[in-house]
This record gives sequence, structure tokens and C-alpha cells, in this order.
Amino acid sequence: MESIQIRSIHSREELLEVYRLLDGCFPVGQAYFQSRLDHDTAYSMETTWVAVVDGVIASTVQLFPYPFRVGSAELLAGGIGSVGTLEAYRGRGLSSRILEALTRWMERSGYDLSVLFAVIHPFYEKAGWTIVPEPKWKLDVQRLPVDAPAPEDCTVQAIRPEDHLPELGAVYDAFNRERTLTRIRPPAYWRDMLHWQASQGGAWSAAFRSGRMIAYGRLDKERNGISQLAELCYLPGEAGAALPVLYHLAGQLPAVRLIEAKLPGDHVLLPYLREWGAQEEEFRYAMWKLISLPSIGRKLQPLLEKRLEGHSVPSFDLTIRCDGQALGLSYRKCRLYLSDNPPGADACSVNLGQAELVAMLLQGYRPEMQMEGEFRMGGCEESTVRRLLAALFPEQPFVYSPFDKF
Repeated sequence: MESIQIRSIHSREELLEVYRLLDGCFPVGQAYFQSRLDHDTAYSMETTWVAVVDGVIASTVQLFPYPFRVGSAELLAGGIGSVGTLEAYRGRGLSSRILEALTRWMERSGYDLSVLFAVIHPFYEKAGWTIVPEPKWKLDVQRLPVDAPAPEDCTVQAIRPEDHLPELGAVYDAFNRERTLTRIRPPAYWRDMLHWQASQGGAWSAAFRSGRMIAYGRLDKERNGISQLAELCYLPGEAGAALPVLYHLAGQLPAVRLIEAKLPGDHVLLPYLREWGAQEEEFRYAMWKLISLPSIGRKLQPLLEKRLEGHSVPSFDLTIRCDGQALGLSYRKCRLYLSDNPPGADACSVNLGQAELVAMLLQGYRPEMQMEGEFRMGGCEESTVRRLLAALFPEQPFVYSPFDKF
């Protein structure tokens, strides 16, 4: 009888076997996957999962921990990537079984959400992931201004990122302070990231004033005339350096005809993109899965309580439900109390789909969001619940940097 094990790997030898499996599944080759993990000082074998069929590693899924900000709070997402199966074992549901087991492992290991990026959605939708659209911009490089002079006493130049790691980290952290969805990057992560991206090309530019870095940007390697603006960050009060940095980046890659960018809603470049006729599109590659709503509630509790301080909110009991999970919220005397067990039968209850819940957490509540509710409490109408959700989850600038791709 056939033996199938679903588990994490146990040894370096098994990891090398995983690399060889992926080499046969993807045109980028073994070196791409090996560089990513071998240069990750935080890597743990418990994040590489496999299906072992009669002693053969037949399928694999890699989990990439993604700690990120939601305002002043921090959540942990499990990034899913490197999903591959040997040709002889395809069509047997091995990847699906790994994803199911990995979801249970994330539940036990303190993860809140899971995210992946996919072109083919139905497979992952069956496994529980849901598309959450984001805005994306496409700019014809010919529409850039002929010149974009740097601010006074400021110079813009190409840089070698490995020579400026502390400065890059300082600008990144200052720009993304309390910016939702941005990855928390300790110094070791910066060093590792530059190692595994060293072979991918692209261009870096930075603006300096009196020897101090005030802004930086990166364009990914040009492919078929297209390049992605991986990120463009600037210090508070130095937004004027962003446009010269973008202009300098474009000059470094003259073959680029189209720049694609995902930018937070408060980025200084957005008015320029609109002025230059850039196209705004829906980015529909990001797929999310709820792992633990109670865990999210516990980590966000101080932030949610602080958000309510700015509103004249009376006492309330509210249960948020999603995908079989529930989070109870009780607000009394300016204090917010959370419970894994919903409040009593008289409490308001609202049911959200995964896409609506994740969008509300990361982007903010929007009136057009669909929700199903049970409005039994006196005075607890749908409009009341919507006002509470708007106060708890206001619209906020958010961005996922392609620089953190997995």
C-alpha cells in the first residue's frame, strides 16, 4: 500500500532534494530557489513542507514568514511560494494536502493571515485563499518630464545598496512608520535580501543632502521594456526628492518603456502619475486567507481602542464573524474588551467574507463592502454597525513592496 507523509523537511539533504524538484518545475532554475533560502539567516526547515510518497519527495510548498505593520500594531502572515510537484505525481492532490496541513501549522504557530501571489486562482481558491485587489499604476516613460531638478543642496546619484544598508533601513523605517502592510525589516533581513537579489539586476538611486540620504528608489530589471518600481521612500519633509529619484532611476535603465508601481495612497508621486496620464488598474494577484481572527484581535486591541478614542462612540457589543471564526468586541467606559467567545444573544453580529475582512483590516472599511448582519440589539441597525466598523478600521495608506516578494 502506498505511503504518503505530509510534513516539514528534516535535513539539508532533503532541502537539496526540494531544490532539485523545483529546478524541474520552474524555468528560473535551482539557483534561484537555493539563493533565496541559503542566504536567509532566519530560515528554518520547519517552513519547508513536502509530500513524501514511498520515500520520494514528490511535492513541496515553502512558507515565508512575513511580519508586517497594521498602523502601530504588528501581524504575522505566512507567505506561500515555491509550490511544485514532480510531473509523475501531479493530479493527485499532493499540493492541496500540503496547504491544508500548513494552514493547521500556521494556526498553532501564531500566524494571523496567509498571502500568496498567483496568476491561476481557482486552485488556491479551492484551498481557501481569496483575491483581495490592490491598485497598480502603469506609466509610459515618455510622459516623464524632460528634467526633474533635485531640491536645493541635494544631489541624486546611483548607489550600491550594500554600501548604504544603515541609511536605506533608516529611510525605509521613517517612511513606513505605522504604514499598513509594510514588512518589518531588521538589519539582518536587509543583508539577506540583497544577497538573494544580487543576481536580479535593476537600478538603485538615492538623494543626499549634506552627505545624508533623504530618499531612495529601486527599479527592477527591465523585461520586455517593462520595469517595476520596487519602492521609492523618502524622509518626512523630503518629499521633494522623490521625483528627481524617479527620473534618475529611469535614466539608468533607458530600455524601459513602461514603469509599473504600487504606491500608498499618500505617496507624493500619485498626483504626478495622474497628471502624466498613468493608468490605474486593479492588481488581482494577491490572495489572502484568514488563519486566526482571535489572534488578530488580540494583537490589534490597543490600536483599535486608540482609534475609538477619536469618536463619540457609546458602549456597544459587536461580534465579527468570518469563515467560521468569531471575535467579540465589548466597549465600556472608553475601554475595548475582546473575547474569542462572542457576547450574548442581544449583541450585534456581522458576517464578512474573507476578501471583505482582509480588505477592511489592511485598507480600511468602505461603505460599499458587502456584509450580512443580525441586528437584534435595540438601536443596533446596519447603519450603526457600519459606523462602528468605519471607526475601528478607517481607510489608511497601505502598500506591499515587490522588494519583499517570495
